[in-house]
Amino acid sequence: MCPLLWGASAFVMSFIFQTRQPMFTKRIHHLTAGRRLAFASNVVAYGLLLLLFISALFCVWSCNGQEDKYYITIQNNSEKEIIYQSSLYSSMADTTCFKPMTKREYRQLIDFCMIEPHSCRKVGIDIVVNCLQSYPNTAWSLGIFNREDIDNMSCEEFKKAYPLKKEWQLTFEDLQACDWTLVYTPEE
Repeated sequence: MCPLLWGASAFVMSFIFQTRQPMFTKRIHHLTAGRRLAFASNVVAYGLLLLLFISALFCVWSCNGQEDKYYITIQNNSEKEIIYQSSLYSSMADTTCFKPMTKREYRQLIDFCMIEPHSCRKVGIDIVVNCLQSYPNTAWSLGIFNREDIDNMSCEEFKKAYPLKKEWQLTFEDLQACDWTLVYTPEE
């Protein structure tokens, strides 16, 4: 929304200044008293328009993103990079291949869902918590995969082997009981 609003405001401003440009090219001492008054009122109008534009930008920037109220921390205690995936309405074991098809999808998967070895990631889950509170019989499924499996397997191999390393089925009470932290330790 921010680029759209900013672009539209810039377009309107450029249109206004292009249509009124001859007025700004005249020298003020060549104008009659009536034209000086008109010039001054136009300057005030453009000043107000510029103030409105700057106010709109501040508004957009201040409302850019709201922080989540609920977070879960996923701790990776393995030697490998892991990718987490989740679902509200099905088990991770029921999921088919989710391998990214484009470089952009792959980059988003890595940026948002990968956890480095021996590190953790804090994930905002407001939508999940709202759903779990509204529908108590619903469980949130969260699965862990090794990044190397996603990188090295074709989609067909992935579906056949389905290299799910760990899965949690969590209710709201489960999230509270585990203190909003899930720890992945690979099984030997």
